[in-house]
Amino acid sequence: MKRSRFDPSRAAGAPRGESSDASGAAGSLFAGDGAVPPPAALTGAAPAHAASSAISVSELASRIEGALAKGFPDRVRVVGEISNLRKQTHLYFNLKDPDGGDDSKHGAVISCVMFAKDASGVRFTPADGAKVVITGRIAFFAKQGRTQLYVEAMEPMGLGALEQRFRALSEELKKLGYFEPERKRALPVFPRRVAVVTSRTGAALQDVLSTMKRRCAAVDVAVVDVRVQGDGAAPSIVRALDWLSREHERLGVDAVIVTRGGGSIEDLWAFNERAVAEAIVRSSVPVVAAIGHETDVTIAELVADARCATPTQAAMVLTPDRAALGEELLHRRARLVHSMLRRFERERMRLSVVEAQPLYADPAAMVREARGVVESWGAAVSAAWQEAVSARRLVLERLS
Repeated sequence: MKRSRFDPSRAAGAPRGESSDASGAAGSLFAGDGAVPPPAALTGAAPAHAASSAISVSELASRIEGALAKGFPDRVRVVGEISNLRKQTHLYFNLKDPDGGDDSKHGAVISCVMFAKDASGVRFTPADGAKVVITGRIAFFAKQGRTQLYVEAMEPMGLGALEQRFRALSEELKKLGYFEPERKRALPVFPRRVAVVTSRTGAALQDVLSTMKRRCAAVDVAVVDVRVQGDGAAPSIVRALDWLSREHERLGVDAVIVTRGGGSIEDLWAFNERAVAEAIVRSSVPVVAAIGHETDVTIAELVADARCATPTQAAMVLTPDRAALGEELLHRRARLVHSMLRRFERERMRLSVVEAQPLYADPAAMVREARGVVESWGAAVSAAWQEAVSARRLVLERLS
């Protein structure tokens, strides 16, 4: 079907292919194959038979519908900005040029309606000012005399699409409690081994390795090479996290760092996937996330047990500082020595009290005193024994 073109230079009553004269006759809406010449009632002239050739409003509406059907394909895709959005059972709004607007003489506005059945399939929340790509059909609504764009599909445009997906998933995971501090696990004070989930060719890995070696070489590092950008990155990260979660005891892994360097929102998008967030949440060991630059925020960082601004900071959080450990040891040594000196002083005072007792002041005197008591007891016993023997001897002599 050949598409008709709008041609304002053609006069309503002029033959096809001729321009209108200077009398200002009304121009045909569409010219070309299938164009419908307007009736005389619509022209500047008013012939005597005008009343008899006049058409009804319904017929005019029908002709407008026919002209739109001939002039447009069944479906059109339009880029624009939402304005005057009204959310009822259906969505009603205007679509305007992103760089123009209602008040701009260069901007254009078209009325749009999106029925509830189609609106339920929109995967983001439409709002005034949102730049969108719309798919729909152009039709004339005769009851209101309005030409409208009946929207069947709507998607955010450019970076707005990713931002909308990020916000929608953030709200969903927040309701599930994934961001709550009470859900998150405490980090180990002195991990035996830390697994680093990142690309082995990235600068982020070198930052982590150099920082951990400088701070404390006693902490071992296990590198798990994954894709961190593009197709397949999210599944690669999920597989690595699930494997570490299953094998962490055998591997001796006490914590995991998920990291990569900076980039655009598209470059970092793998860390905004729901599957990655769920893998972090179900991990058996604490996870520290450091994705991109300090200003970048990803879903992975929001659900991780700790979020760090840079890969270097993530390494610092999980690795004790050797210098700080030395200072801590000196501090503890000083406290131990002080505690021992106090204990020695306390025991020395107790010993002085004991030494002041007579038993410990002159043990020989107590022995002499005891010996005198024993000797007096011995003399008394000996005398009593002699007296008893003498008495028994007298009795024996009498019996003899």
